[in-house]
Amino acid sequence: MVEVIRGADCSPAEVFRSFDLDKDGTIDQSEFMKAVASMNIQMSADEQKIFFLFIDLDGKGYIKYSEFLRILKRCGLESVTSEEKIVHLIYDIIQRNQMTVLQVYEAIDANKSNSINCEELTRFLQSMDVSIKRELIN
Repeated sequence: MVEVIRGADCSPAEVFRSFDLDKDGTIDQSEFMKAVASMNIQMSADEQKIFFLFIDLDGKGYIKYSEFLRILKRCGLESVTSEEKIVHLIYDIIQRNQMTVLQVYEAIDANKSNSINCEELTRFLQSMDVSIKRELIN
């Protein structure tokens, strides 16, 4: 399961939200089994139940996001949100181009409105030869 998540082009938070079908902030056993099936992972129902119990550390019958992250981290998968990815990209640009944060901000704020919108950020990253998916910025 972790390998499938690792291969997905989305953050652990996005994966968790996609598993949380009723959007209550947790993954119950039924949602977990549907998620496993949707990823075409070959596990018997008993194996799925055991794996669910392994992730549900407090035994409350549902997986909290913190439990989900803990198991991913144990398996070597780091949790990075979309916002963190963008921050890392901008930090790399600052370092590579020896720019100050203010210089980067002014370069992004093309219309000098003292605010940055998605289009400005996208254009700036493209001008710095950084390819980024549009969904990451939205």
